[in-house]
Amino acid sequence: MATKAKTDQFPNKAIQRVTQAAINTLVFQEINFAAGVFQRIALVIHRITYTPGSGMWSDLLTGSDLFRGGITVSNGIVDLARTHPELIDQVEYVGFVSGTPASGEIVRGNVMNDFTSMPGGGILIPASPVYVAIYTSGFASVANMDVQIDFTFKELADADYIELIQSRVQANV
Repeated sequence: MATKAKTDQFPNKAIQRVTQAAINTLVFQEINFAAGVFQRIALVIHRITYTPGSGMWSDLLTGSDLFRGGITVSNGIVDLARTHPELIDQVEYVGFVSGTPASGEIVRGNVMNDFTSMPGGGILIPASPVYVAIYTSGFASVANMDVQIDFTFKELADADYIELIQSRVQANV
């Protein structure tokens, strides 16, 4: 994919929190990058850091308890399955039982997914819309997650931008 012009050579950082309003639901929170759909602006995502809320750990009590979070370019998907082209990246935590139930916790805070070794220095996605999403299963309380995205902007030629949009939608217009 050829680029029209490089519009940003300095790293940027976006931080967004997503919070469930009701337990065990899929929720989305849009991240605003101040770029419209028709501006042909893309993001090159270099790193994504996921930080689940601290209360999440006490809800991962059995092997059927699940916390899943990710970055998408659509809030119209029904789950965070890796089969959706709209899903850019994902992190998943599953409950763990060792011995007596609720006798121990494995706590791993931040998860950083680094894409800088990829061709072009990261994942290329349209700058609008972009969502942070979380889903839980088996939880007794609502959950939240903070996401930090390290990125640069890139302006694309018309045909390249249309190709990028088409690669990220299920219908492939």
